[in-house]
Amino acid sequence: DNVSDLVLKNNYMQTQALSFMSHLSSNRVGAKAHLIRLLERKGLLDRDIEFLPSDSELERRRKNNEGLTQPELSVLLSYSKLDLYDQVIDSKLLNDPWLRRLLINYFPKKLQKIEAKYLDNHRLKREIIGTILTSQIIDRMGTTFVNRMQEDTGADVGAICQAFYIVVELFKLNELWHGIEAHDSQVQVSKQVEAFVAIWKFVRQTIRWVLNNLGHNLDIEQKYNELNKGVTQFQKDFTKYISEADKTAMNRVINAIDKQGFSNDLAQNIAALPYLSAALDVVKVANKQQVSVKNAADIYFPLGKMLNLIWLQNMIEQLAVSNQWHVHARGGLRDDLTEYHAQLTASLLKRYGKQHNSDASLNEWSQEFGQEVKNVKDMMSSIKNEKNVDYPTIMVAINTLSHLVAATK
Repeated sequence: DNVSDLVLKNNYMQTQALSFMSHLSSNRVGAKAHLIRLLERKGLLDRDIEFLPSDSELERRRKNNEGLTQPELSVLLSYSKLDLYDQVIDSKLLNDPWLRRLLINYFPKKLQKIEAKYLDNHRLKREIIGTILTSQIIDRMGTTFVNRMQEDTGADVGAICQAFYIVVELFKLNELWHGIEAHDSQVQVSKQVEAFVAIWKFVRQTIRWVLNNLGHNLDIEQKYNELNKGVTQFQKDFTKYISEADKTAMNRVINAIDKQGFSNDLAQNIAALPYLSAALDVVKVANKQQVSVKNAADIYFPLGKMLNLIWLQNMIEQLAVSNQWHVHARGGLRDDLTEYHAQLTASLLKRYGKQHNSDASLNEWSQEFGQEVKNVKDMMSSIKNEKNVDYPTIMVAINTLSHLVAATK
């Protein structure tokens, strides 16, 4: 029975992945077209044999807001897994000790208890771990995720996979995924998919942070241990740091998710995700400046409000994406803003944070760098008056912010 359950779970996950991909398909035709061309260049895919649409047809669908069909997505799902598996099977990634648990959990529970010590010598150990890892990452994150992370961060496949598990463990995302799945037949499938998309967005953003800030030579357990205490503290207390407006907005989301049929605990955890994206920056700054997570957060959030950085982040998320270059540009702007916010927080803490309360620290810092702070505020006010905020507008704002960062170093 346990073996059949494992097989059924695998089928369930692939069906869930297709539902999730279909939900996003009309908005991500460009990304899928890019993936098809990439798989063709690698010699893995022949789109004519697999009856996949031509570039001109994909462009037509993009313009008409039409996505790929379920059969087409199924083909991409299969080939994406083959591509990822081929890359990980001979890599150093599979030597990461943390991944042993994927091997153990692959077998029925009776074997896990009795034969665990023998499984390490299984002749197909690497193949089993590689297969499980490939399925978990592609099923949860979609077909274009790994290639997108490679192009955006320059990281290799091994680092991307390790970053995935670091984020999943730090934020206990398996509990969240399983909680959504436990509401099968209780909540509309479309609402479950929306919840999965919320996690997907959070994981993508957070993995980018890991790859941009922790380097590409990762060890899952080591990085987890370095960050877990601070992240746990932030998750526990983050509602004390965010503004009243953000609390009100989060409560509206919680109530909406509640009405869909999800449990209140699950609704709270899903609604919290946009605010938890700041956790790693706050923890990193706190560790570097040797202050508490609370002290770092007490500066990070008011500073973001004062300089309209949270508003700017929302504007970046709303930028139109019509091709692959827009995708990379938006990701780069997001990364720059996140990094500058963290650097400014660290600068402020270094100068005043250990001696004054957060309000006094912000006031003194604003006075010391009065002209640069004024330039940022004036720029944000001007942008808010614009009817259309586009890529050049955001780039100018980020550039102005960079001058403040340089002045405070």
